[in-house]
Amino acid sequence: MPLFVLVLAILCALMPGKAEAEPKLSRQIAVDAGRFDPEKTEFALINVGASDDEPWMVGGHLVLVARSDLGEYAFDWGIFDSDKPNFLLNYMRGILEYEHIVRPFGRFLRGIKSDHRAVTLRQLRLSTEQKKKVMAALVVWGKPENVTYAYDVVAKNCATVIRDVLFEALGANFREDLQQSAGMSARDAGRLAFGHAPLVYLLGEAAFGSRIDVLRSKWDLVYLPMTFPRMLQDLPAYDDSGARIPATKLLMEPQTVLEGESLDVSRQHWTLWCGIGLFVLIAILVAAKMRRTFRVLAVGGGVLFGVVSVVLILMWTATQHTMTHENFNLGFYWPVDILLVTFGIERFRRLSLGLAAAHLGVGLFFVLMWAVGVVRQDLGETAAFVLPLWAGVFYFSLRTPFKTCPV
Repeated sequence: MPLFVLVLAILCALMPGKAEAEPKLSRQIAVDAGRFDPEKTEFALINVGASDDEPWMVGGHLVLVARSDLGEYAFDWGIFDSDKPNFLLNYMRGILEYEHIVRPFGRFLRGIKSDHRAVTLRQLRLSTEQKKKVMAALVVWGKPENVTYAYDVVAKNCATVIRDVLFEALGANFREDLQQSAGMSARDAGRLAFGHAPLVYLLGEAAFGSRIDVLRSKWDLVYLPMTFPRMLQDLPAYDDSGARIPATKLLMEPQTVLEGESLDVSRQHWTLWCGIGLFVLIAILVAAKMRRTFRVLAVGGGVLFGVVSVVLILMWTATQHTMTHENFNLGFYWPVDILLVTFGIERFRRLSLGLAAAHLGVGLFFVLMWAVGVVRQDLGETAAFVLPLWAGVFYFSLRTPFKTCPV
């Protein structure tokens, strides 16, 4: 159960929603896309606001909308069906099959409106020839063999597919402009996007490994629907040859389509704040010599850390979720931490003392390796969250007679 909860909470955060497959509808509308009159068609990005109502709504959602002479349609690459056989097992292993569907825009909005989520439209400044190329890409996606695709949280999702469709239409300069550094890593972008969701933030900070701590380009970071417009906001429009058009913007001013819940996108550093709070609490318990209260905290922390370590090992070794591989947080979370349930029992005093000393030594070593650049994974917040508890265990094990600390 802990594995399910952790994986579901962390990875569902990047899922835009749940719906049943509609392959027939998808094929029918995609063929119609080839019949759109490009001179009477406009394409726009639709951002659906994040929500805390369901795990898969936490990261927001992105779709491409065509407003044409034949009607308005939402092209959506973010559909999964949890009723498929072995869905949960495949989901935890990182083997995900998503679906591309197309719905009348009004139907799409009715579904979103029932969730009370904000919807923002940003029209794309495209030429007639560029619209034809977008339409051609949509026709290809409407073929039966393309209705489903292998989903990847970073490389291929509802946002990156739209990015790739625009690349086909706009050319090499579009990609070149997005290859500029975003000045942040995927972890930074995640902290920004999920600052409104403390639980997802905390679990993500533990679960994601060193691969997401490299500074990324804007091209890479569009995988998060909530940061997609930010990555494109400074891009110019392009002419039919792909050249940049001076003093223009690819994205027009945002328009509110639906009022609703719109969670702030901000950097909150929940793990750091929890660590500071834990440090203050433990300092108070130490100063007041409140051994019984601290024992409850220590035992609970030991069980939590032990379970988390097992989950991290499984996510690294037994899944295809590459963002959870090479996780140096295992320098702070160990399976043997669960032995802290013996804390407060006199004959296990040396065990608690040794475990705390080992954790403090190894943890500080990893922090040092991170500080000098040997370890590229950002370990600061994890260290601030984990090490105060072990400092408290070390103090009470060293200075307090356990016979006065009843089990």
